[in-house]
Amino acid sequence: MRSLIFGLMICLCVSYVRGADFVWWEGESASKTNFTNQAFAPRNLEKPEVLSGKDWLNHAGKRGVVPLFAEYTVEVPAGIGDKALNFWVRKFWKHGPFRWQFDGGAWGECGAEVALADNVEIQHFVCANWVALGEVKLAAGKHSLRIELLGKAGEEATACFDAFLLTPSVFVPRGKLKPGDATGLVEAGFFAWEPENDTFGPTALLNLRGLNEKVAGERGYVVAKGGEFALGEGKPVRFWAVNMGGDFTKLPRGQQEYLAASLAKRGINMVRIHGSIADPTKANVKVPAEVIADYQRLIGILKAQGIYTELSIYFPVWYDEKPFARIFFDAEFQGRYREIWKQLLTTPDAHGKTLAEEPAVGLIEQVNEDSLFFWTFNDKLIPPAKMEMLEKQFAAWAVKRHGSMVKALVAFKSQRHARDAGDRLGLMDAWFMTADGLAKAGKRERTLEQVRFLAETQRAFYANTAKHLRETLKVKCPIVASNWVTADDAVLGAVERWTYDACDVRDRHGYFGGEHKGPTKDWAVAKGDSYKDRAGVLEPEALPLQFVQTPHQPTIISELGWTNPNKFRGENVLLSAATGSVQGADGLFFFAINSFAWSQQFDKFPVSSPAVLGQFPAGALMYRRGDLKAPPAVVKQEMTVEQMWSLQKTGPAAAEALDALRAGDGKRGGEKGTVFDVLTFYTGPVLQSVEKGESSSIAAKSGVDGSKKLIADAGEQLRWNYGSGVVTINTARTQAACGFLGKAGDIQLGDVSITCGNDFASVFVIALDDQPLAQSKLILVQAFTEEHPYGYKVKGGVIQELGGAPMQIGLINASIQLKTSGWSATVLNANGYAVRQIEAKGAIQLPRDAMYTVLKR
Repeated sequence: MRSLIFGLMICLCVSYVRGADFVWWEGESASKTNFTNQAFAPRNLEKPEVLSGKDWLNHAGKRGVVPLFAEYTVEVPAGIGDKALNFWVRKFWKHGPFRWQFDGGAWGECGAEVALADNVEIQHFVCANWVALGEVKLAAGKHSLRIELLGKAGEEATACFDAFLLTPSVFVPRGKLKPGDATGLVEAGFFAWEPENDTFGPTALLNLRGLNEKVAGERGYVVAKGGEFALGEGKPVRFWAVNMGGDFTKLPRGQQEYLAASLAKRGINMVRIHGSIADPTKANVKVPAEVIADYQRLIGILKAQGIYTELSIYFPVWYDEKPFARIFFDAEFQGRYREIWKQLLTTPDAHGKTLAEEPAVGLIEQVNEDSLFFWTFNDKLIPPAKMEMLEKQFAAWAVKRHGSMVKALVAFKSQRHARDAGDRLGLMDAWFMTADGLAKAGKRERTLEQVRFLAETQRAFYANTAKHLRETLKVKCPIVASNWVTADDAVLGAVERWTYDACDVRDRHGYFGGEHKGPTKDWAVAKGDSYKDRAGVLEPEALPLQFVQTPHQPTIISELGWTNPNKFRGENVLLSAATGSVQGADGLFFFAINSFAWSQQFDKFPVSSPAVLGQFPAGALMYRRGDLKAPPAVVKQEMTVEQMWSLQKTGPAAAEALDALRAGDGKRGGEKGTVFDVLTFYTGPVLQSVEKGESSSIAAKSGVDGSKKLIADAGEQLRWNYGSGVVTINTARTQAACGFLGKAGDIQLGDVSITCGNDFASVFVIALDDQPLAQSKLILVQAFTEEHPYGYKVKGGVIQELGGAPMQIGLINASIQLKTSGWSATVLNANGYAVRQIEAKGAIQLPRDAMYTVLKR
């Protein structure tokens, strides 16, 4: 029986397509195979139409003694014979590690931890992904290919192969489409976002690459000084940035170069690479040499486009043990963590240069989303042995502070804890450190001591690690502590931020979205999920765009995003750029790039979509150029250290604004406490610092009119009517409107009026030549409404169909009228190249099927 199963031979005609510069063949067209083709057969799949040829080679079950294999005959045309060919496969996620060989030659290997270049769902938890296999050189003519699954007999062997590709060109995966193809799919009332591959030619009328340096760090290292960033020559800089996972370091050079050029073209000057490179919970940590080389290569490619890199390598959720809080007090764990940094930062590249001395490394982040003051500080998540370690440190700290254990307990007002012992003082869960806990538990004095101990412990870790990075590893760039919230920011926020003062940069995270329910809501959008759309223009108090700053450190938000599903995500870019500008924030990092091209479906945290990356040109230009000026501080609060330790609700506290995954299960401690209306954040900078001297507080006249539901900064460059949900920007070089514009009528700004027939939209009018609009000779008009994948269906707030490529954008129904005349108007495609001319006299009706129009005179 076994010989019948594993010796199965399926003879098929070879099915391949030879284009001008590629060869494509179907996975199911193997001439010989022992795959069973049963478990993931098209008849068992929800959307087989997303597969090339609506079928694939597939297998599931235990692996036998004979390897699972497939053989193909491939004909390479003369036009690409003897060239270096990029070899790609479209397969089921990371399943089915395999090896491959051409013509019986050397084996290549595709392991389990491969970089996925795109993602298309066939059904929930079943997807097809393009994976790069490396370069091959094949002469013109016929060749044999054999693939064999890796693994031992008896192991699970799930594997599916949809298609293979050989091409000498850079391949930009777009699902089942072959190079040069398009779907042509479009829904009524929408236009398709289906751009061709960008050639990055000189004829593009929209290209912000010139905003960046020729190469990042060409004049020296990024510095943090006087509350802002500066480049090597001292020029102030803001970072318009994106996140990307560590998988992007594994992509082929061609795809990385394509991505870097795409990002620079849209105004990005920093990338946060956020991913694990080694596990500090394991002894003898070792960062693989190829991982270090991959990081060095990608950082160099980004550098060549004038893009700096922030490095983020530690997040407790990445590891099986989930070592929450451990990094702050466990010396052995800290040593392994620092060893990871040492290997990454001090290993020379092929030219003898290390990342520690690389000026294109712009920031180094110590810890992602962990704190001794968040809900994860509890007995359930911190193992007993580790809690005992920390409690012994607490006892030693108390004795040093008070002189003896007896005096310490007196300071605690004899409030004992079940775990108190001669060398150990019990620590209480995060709830006791919230306003509710302080008020209701009757342990205030003890809790105040605990908070002080934990804060000094956390700050010491940041200070000592920063010192290690600088003095031992010779790091030159600014260092970020962490970016997390507390169990009750109104009480503990100042303490948390005080611990960050040991480093150079103040950071936070924030997300915004509507109610989303479903089994995988924390990280994915799935069929059957229910949700409610939510517009931030109506809820400014809930947005993640509130920055409690210090005069001494630059302020960034290293993860920022409007999550899917939400039809109002088009407000994201304008609101972020505008409110970040008026508050003087120094870096906005959107989360996260999910493809090196464009998203083809609804991801939970998408940047690679028209709503976000597509709107970057105007948002990045306005923000980086400083068109909307930050006024003087509208709130300036200096607290004494003792005030901070008292844990009074002295504020200011920003909106928590976390997505479901990051919010966790904890209930907030008390009501938010601030010394001013939270909407004041949107009128100018809010500064808070902890000083040794006397406390003081200065607040400017508020720009918030609650009776009219109106917010305005001091110069009324930013006006926000959160009653009607309309935001306008009115500066010399940028004039824009966002929100429910369909009900707003004619929006009169300084040099332009905007009229919109769409219910909800975002419209920018921005000078591309750095001149005021009144004198400008080159203007970008950028408009956006809403997006969803083709075939997306929702009924009663429940997703019926997720749809797929290409993304659909609602037809634009808007016009602008400038006070100046003599304009010509050119409609641009998604890559910024001219498509056609339109009428530009009087009121200019914007194209219904394009996001970008350039006006020239």
